[in-house]
Amino acid sequence: MQAKKTRHFSGGWRMRMALIQVLHMDPTILLFDGLTDHLDLEASDWLEETLMNPDCILVVVSHSPDFLNGVGGPDVIISIFLNSRKCRVWG
Repeated sequence: MQAKKTRHFSGGWRMRMALIQVLHMDPTILLFDGLTDHLDLEASDWLEETLMNPDCILVVVSHSPDFLNGVGGPDVIISIFLNSRKCRVWG
């Protein structure tokens, strides 16, 4: 796996690698829109656990209320759930 070129990985694995790269940049704020759209269940669970206690401001727009319930920890300011042209705010 370590010798494999990234173009040979699935979209979900490429998304994971991109997210890991972004998280290691020690950002002040992260803005995600449709973050789980190209992830399978295992990758979504990994991401939810990874973003549970972020070290930065986290703004997430998602079509998945279950995912939003699991991210951000107790200090989440706002998460936005879009469904049927309605907007519901978590936080």
